[in-house]
Amino acid sequence: MPKRKESMATYQMRLTGSPFRKIVDGDKIIESRLYDKKRQQIAVGDKIEFTCINEPTKKVLTKVRAMYLYKSFEELFSDFSPKYFGDESKNNLLKEVKKFYSEEEEKKYGVIGIRIHKIKIAQIAFAYWAFKDYFSTCVNSRIKNLYLGVSSNKFIFREVFLCIFQ
Repeated sequence: MPKRKESMATYQMRLTGSPFRKIVDGDKIIESRLYDKKRQQIAVGDKIEFTCINEPTKKVLTKVRAMYLYKSFEELFSDFSPKYFGDESKNNLLKEVKKFYSEEEEKKYGVIGIRIHKIKIAQIAFAYWAFKDYFSTCVNSRIKNLYLGVSSNKFIFREVFLCIFQ
């Protein structure tokens, strides 16, 4: 099972438009991936910034709430409602992952379900006010634009100090 680390990290992952939109809208709360070397570094409490492959300027920041390690996608998708993965059926989910991962890769690495929680603007604002003295030591050039989805039709761009997420 994934181990807890001393310090939290932020990881980057890319998604196509539909799964990305489902995370933004809150319709997808578990991301399924191979449990390869990159995913073995992730721990509960870390952050994942998802980038939309189709529109690379769109990003959403999430926090890892739990990690579920399985031998196969079949087992992972059997233990949770397909809605947690942003779909209506287990068969659709299995067809979709087969587009990205081979059976050999699945057997070699195993799979991981990463339960995520979207970080909202209010949480970022609270973090700023809670740690505003810390921000006085941050360099102004360490600012990053983050895409934070609010609803299916609205997007809010905010400049947020990168040091919040370290």
